[in-house]
Amino acid sequence: MTIQNKISNGVNKTQIQILYFPDCPIYKELEKLVQETIKELKIKASLELVNIQTKEDAEKYHFTGSPGLLINGKNIDSLAKDAPVVLRSCKIYRTEEGMKMMPTKKMVIEALLETRNKNKSVVKDCC
Repeated sequence: MTIQNKISNGVNKTQIQILYFPDCPIYKELEKLVQETIKELKIKASLELVNIQTKEDAEKYHFTGSPGLLINGKNIDSLAKDAPVVLRSCKIYRTEEGMKMMPTKKMVIEALLETRNKNKSVVKDCC
């Protein structure tokens, strides 16, 4: 596995990883969408591109196709947990708009807000 890019936006609270393989035609579009969404929502996050190169990488991240999107280690695609691990395959997302090659902006926003709300409740309850 190689980490090709790491962007930090303030204090790392939300960890975002885009899983991909280099021949994937979509992962750069997802990276742009995630960056824009982080800025719009003013979320403190780190964004990491994870190049899945080996079977071990695929198994470590439960890679079910490119591009995959993990937020704090959780795949935003709820169907991914039951999908087989692959090494080189494009991912299909079921969206309100039909089948897509990447998650919609709405899906990314919902996943980020859900994570942000969980982070806030942990801080409130901790002390």
